[in-house]
Amino acid sequence: MKLKDEFYKTFNNLSKEKKQALNEKNYTQVEKCIWDIIHHYEQLPEAVQKMIGLNYGNYYYDLTCYQALQGKKEEALKHFELAYQNGNNNYNH
Repeated sequence: MKLKDEFYKTFNNLSKEKKQALNEKNYTQVEKCIWDIIHHYEQLPEAVQKMIGLNYGNYYYDLTCYQALQGKKEEALKHFELAYQNGNNNYNH
C-alpha cells in the first residue's frame, strides 16, 4: 500500500502542476506532466498498477490534444491511435 500512496501523492502533485500549466497555456509543461504521470505509473509493480488502474486511453488522448496545440501533428496522431487502442473512444466534447 505504501507504493500506492506514494503514487497518489505524486499523481496529485503532477495534476496540480498540469492544471497550473494549462491555465498558463504552457502546453509543453502540460505534456511533460502527463508523461511524468505515465512513467511514474509504469515504474510500479504490476500488482500495484492493477490496484490503481490508470486509464492509458485518457492520458494518450490528452497527449494528442496538447501535442496538436503545439503543432506536433505526427506525435499527436500516434497518440490518438494509442488512445483508441487503450479504450478511449468518446471524442464528443
